[in-house]
Amino acid sequence: QQSASDWGCYEAFSLQLYQIDDDRFVVLQGQFEGYSVNYSFSTVDSSSAVQKTSIDLGDFYSLTSLPTGGFVVLGSTAYHLDIVLQRYEADGTLLWQQVYDLNGDEQPYFVRERKEGGFAILGTTNSIGAGGDDLWLLLTDADGNALP
Repeated sequence: QQSASDWGCYEAFSLQLYQIDDDRFVVLQGQFEGYSVNYSFSTVDSSSAVQKTSIDLGDFYSLTSLPTGGFVVLGSTAYHLDIVLQRYEADGTLLWQQVYDLNGDEQPYFVRERKEGGFAILGTTNSIGAGGDDLWLLLTDADGNALP
């Protein structure tokens, strides 16, 4: 059994817990540093082994566990300029990162794995559509490459 201070997150403003398989959890934390927020996560298994990893995101929006193991993290760069999708192994090792730019102010909300493989990202944008903030759906292949 471990406490939050064992993970170095006693000053965190946000803690979220995700179960990614029968044996492993991800603890996501956001921590203020000046005027920005730093995000990191810790993977914890049933033996209480902890592996802490920093996430290079301006904002965090969604974490989705994958049935094949591991998880994806959806976020954005600073000031919501670009969408960021990161794929991790179950132990927290980064496999790949994709950045999507629609040339406007994009806000991602959710990511889900598609039955066909790849991912579906739902968000809003002001760079395409009818004007103002419009919904958009971005589909990717299994490596996060945007599909036409």
